[in-house]
Amino acid sequence: MSKRPYLTYALILLCYFALAVLVVGHPPQTLLTHFIGSDTGDTYEMARNVWWFTYALQNGEPVFYQTWLGYPDGINGIVLLSLPLQYFPMWGFAFFMPLHLAYNVTVLLWMMLNGFAMFWLARDRLSRAEMTQPFVPALFAGMVYLLFPVLQAHLAEGHGGLMVAWTAPLYVYALFRYTETDTFSRQWLVLCVLYFYLTTTGHILQSVYVLVPVTLAFGLGKLWQRDWRSIQRIVIMGALASIVVLVALFPAIQDALTATNITSTGGYTRFSTDLLAVVSPSFFHPLWDSVLTYPRAVLGTNLVEGIAYIGLIGGILALVALVKIRPSRWWLLLVFIAWLLSLGPILKIFDQPVLIAGNTIPLPFALLQDLPGFNLARTPGRFSFTLAIAVAMLVGYGVSYLWQKIADARLRYIVVIVIACLTVFDYQSFWSQPLRPATVPQAIADLRDDDSIQAVFNIPYQHALAAKDALYYQTAHQHPLIAGQITRTTPVNPAKLALLQVTLDPALLTQAGADIVILHRRRAASIGELDSLTARANAQFGAPVYSDDEIAIYRVPETPSDVLTLDYTLDRSAISFVDDFTLLTNEIFYWEDTHYIWLQWQFNRARPDSDVRFVHILNAEGEIVLQSDMSLGTIPDGEIRNELLPFDTSTLPSGTYTVRTGWYDFNTLTNYLTTDNQATVIIGTFTISD
Repeated sequence: MSKRPYLTYALILLCYFALAVLVVGHPPQTLLTHFIGSDTGDTYEMARNVWWFTYALQNGEPVFYQTWLGYPDGINGIVLLSLPLQYFPMWGFAFFMPLHLAYNVTVLLWMMLNGFAMFWLARDRLSRAEMTQPFVPALFAGMVYLLFPVLQAHLAEGHGGLMVAWTAPLYVYALFRYTETDTFSRQWLVLCVLYFYLTTTGHILQSVYVLVPVTLAFGLGKLWQRDWRSIQRIVIMGALASIVVLVALFPAIQDALTATNITSTGGYTRFSTDLLAVVSPSFFHPLWDSVLTYPRAVLGTNLVEGIAYIGLIGGILALVALVKIRPSRWWLLLVFIAWLLSLGPILKIFDQPVLIAGNTIPLPFALLQDLPGFNLARTPGRFSFTLAIAVAMLVGYGVSYLWQKIADARLRYIVVIVIACLTVFDYQSFWSQPLRPATVPQAIADLRDDDSIQAVFNIPYQHALAAKDALYYQTAHQHPLIAGQITRTTPVNPAKLALLQVTLDPALLTQAGADIVILHRRRAASIGELDSLTARANAQFGAPVYSDDEIAIYRVPETPSDVLTLDYTLDRSAISFVDDFTLLTNEIFYWEDTHYIWLQWQFNRARPDSDVRFVHILNAEGEIVLQSDMSLGTIPDGEIRNELLPFDTSTLPSGTYTVRTGWYDFNTLTNYLTTDNQATVIIGTFTISD
């Protein structure tokens, strides 16, 4: 180490920053006009939340309660209080930088710190293993961690909070020091607790994906050694750190417990890794995609959450370490724990469950997925963040062994530089990261000065990417949104949004406060709804005031204020079926001679397209007078499906009618039963009078 270590550290940081720019793979000037991240990612959503921090502070709005989302009620955004590193220093930069530049600079800084934190951990471990000259191998380990494919994949998906991966190696470093000191050290205890907490501040569920497997591996290792003193220290630290994290997360936990919206916590199998993922490079790689055909079958539908590639060079170096260096073998335990948990609840090969005699093969995560905390961790593939730590350390040991074995100093550097270049090439998961434009249509920005606008309604409301585009557009037009979300999905009553969209009735929109409707044309086309939504909008509003390939902007005509207000209250009496799906909410609405049947289904197991959902309207004699029997297509596990079915009841004679629903297998025409052995679910009744 140099006699001027701070200069050395600065050079290391600069090196890792340059490597981060190389991973992005675009000229720096491109980052002045675009966000790093794909068209399907979360960059627009993150940018909107960053914008709100600065806007709220500058204009006296509440920072955490989102008054401009879920108009007119607002949305509780207190969860952001528990994620300081997800948005800081982005919102600080946003005071004097454009949003896209604040985002790009922050994620590049996090990537730089990821490499440096692993360098710090690796140098300490290699030194204590009495490896000579640990500096270069530690640099190599930091490079591997920065480059690791799972981090590149989440960078591409705009998961800026998950790029805060530098705290985890520091937690491991502090935990080693804490358990290895001869006398109890409050200093190392405090640092363990600090880094434990900080690891959750980019993304809360890193407590499950990283902290649990790391701490478990430490405990098992010390148990094997019968080191009762260290086990006692780990228990003390774990208890104290858990209390600190629970206190920090209390606002988010309280909000989750009191929330009325329904979100999916399934999808464990879909978002777990394949058995072959560790040897499957990204199919966007310029060489491997033309040489290897199987990665597309392994990762084709699950690249971001399913990638766990350890690398050809990385794998060889890790194997060298395990064979030749005894102290490295503890990291194999961490590799095994992280890899096994990342496989999820059942074994998959080529992204399909492995069946024996028609039954899936359960894995250890199946025992954990319903436990508190774990039941929110619906993406087991993210245990690969822990895999990245263990593999980077093993690679550091492997490079250290080669460094010792090569006697010629010049040859050492040549070999390490060549291996480093090959590793960078091998790990490159995107041959240049995807980018998103930072510009918005001028017509969107022009809405900012129109004080007559109460709120904006974006359609199709159910399209997750249209919802994220809408959030970013808000930073330009600066008006409240009828929907909007902080994370994942909007908490606004989905039946209300569905009725507004299905009718586009100016009276209902005016009641909701929507003066502007933005049709996201490209997103609507992707789900086959562009023509129907365009026709309905043109019929209700006239020609759009602006239209391009991406969007169309409509102004809602004024309507009388004395129209009957529609009640959007839902029946939330969840009804479960024995085949592991649930009717979460249901309701019957009436508007303009039409009864609308609202159904919200959650599927915790994949369903074939031969399953048929039925809705029947029966008269007083029990005869079916109106019905809808249809397949919803192949449904993946963890999916939530919303339906709003219109039935024209204007021609029905007066009387009382019953609405029932359920499912049957088209092949056998047998109904699926509820858990109380019912073949149908009675939603309710309605009456038609003369």
